[in-house]
Amino acid sequence: MKTHSQQDYSVVIHHWTTAIQHNPKDANAYYKRGIAYSRSQEYTKAIEDFSMVIKLDLHYTRVYTTRSVVYNRKGEYDRAIQDCTEALRLDSSDMIAYISRGIAYAIMGKYELALQDFSKAIELNPQYIFVYNNCGIVYNRQGDYKQAVWHYTTALGFDPSFAAAYTNRGIAYNNAGEREAAIRDFNEAIRLLPKDPAAYMNRGIAYNDTGKLKEAIQDFTEALRLDQKNALVYKHRGLVYSRMGNYKAAVQDFTSALEIDPAYVDAYAARGTVYNATGKYDLALKDCTDAINLDDQYAPAYAARGAVYNATDKYDLALKDCTRSITLDPRFGPAYTTRGITYAYLDQYDKALADYDQALTLDPRDVQAYYNRGKAYYQQGDHKRAIEDFSKAIELDPNDARVYYSRGDAYNHLGKAEKAQADFAQAKKRQAKTH
Repeated sequence: MKTHSQQDYSVVIHHWTTAIQHNPKDANAYYKRGIAYSRSQEYTKAIEDFSMVIKLDLHYTRVYTTRSVVYNRKGEYDRAIQDCTEALRLDSSDMIAYISRGIAYAIMGKYELALQDFSKAIELNPQYIFVYNNCGIVYNRQGDYKQAVWHYTTALGFDPSFAAAYTNRGIAYNNAGEREAAIRDFNEAIRLLPKDPAAYMNRGIAYNDTGKLKEAIQDFTEALRLDQKNALVYKHRGLVYSRMGNYKAAVQDFTSALEIDPAYVDAYAARGTVYNATGKYDLALKDCTDAINLDDQYAPAYAARGAVYNATDKYDLALKDCTRSITLDPRFGPAYTTRGITYAYLDQYDKALADYDQALTLDPRDVQAYYNRGKAYYQQGDHKRAIEDFSKAIELDPNDARVYYSRGDAYNHLGKAEKAQADFAQAKKRQAKTH
């Protein structure tokens, strides 16, 4: 059944089709019908009509910009750029052409060219809030969170009800580690637009980053209620369930993500990690390998498979995969942590400690790196430094029984029996909660 708006477009299309039948050379009729096709998401027909306009009337210059927008929506970014460039050759003050070309450049990862075009658009209209929002998205992708926040804030200065800018600024704040500021922005975005799944999803990510796991689950669940076919939300909720030790729910969510998007490499790697944690090594290996087969440049899948090889005592293969992961993405911290574990298994503690140090340089909140570095110090007899790392791991995640047991052992070696017993009691308490 068609929605009301779709019915309206069908009426408009019929009207302009009749006009074209009466006058096959009416460029304006083709243009108007092309817009109606575009709004009803019939992009191929829209492009055919806009192309006919160009054929009929070379002076109908705005059609290049309009067609570029449709090319962007179809994912034909090179053609969108060509149309915008032609539009700007004909009219250098065409702000929409700069914006459309900037969007195409941004999607293609040509961020400097995108920013140049968006800056031109801002020169033409300094109060056009959507361009500031687009600039913020590009700066966020570049990792320049300060500039991203500035552009979103500028947009909100012109329009304080711009919900998307709150969501996007929240993402930038969260990426910069400013979790509370991020959550405040997501709260405001939800207040302004209560049915926006993106705001709930991103607030859920921020809650997860601050250890508020129940709140994260609630937000991801609400996002899925609003958008049931969002594979990304299933993946994120699966990660939180995994962190909570609810592996069955985690596997279900990763599987749901893959049912929606069978080529979702993140979900394969994440599900493989859960299978590894539950001792289902064959399934874990298959998922990680499937992820690699889908994208052999995806660094996390190699690190995840390296962890499986660690668990099955195949240390040479683990080293190979972890090193491959690091080569592909030298800033992917978990690969260093996993390789450090491999070196520790091989009693190469100096190399293990170097990898843990690098992991923590990249991510000072990497709980597993602190825990495993603490274990390496313990094996070397440096119980004081082991306790420092175990304590930091507990500070970041106070629910992992293993860390309390390990710190308790270290306290025992230092003759601090009372502290050791307190840690063993905490470990038993947390272990009981997981059963």
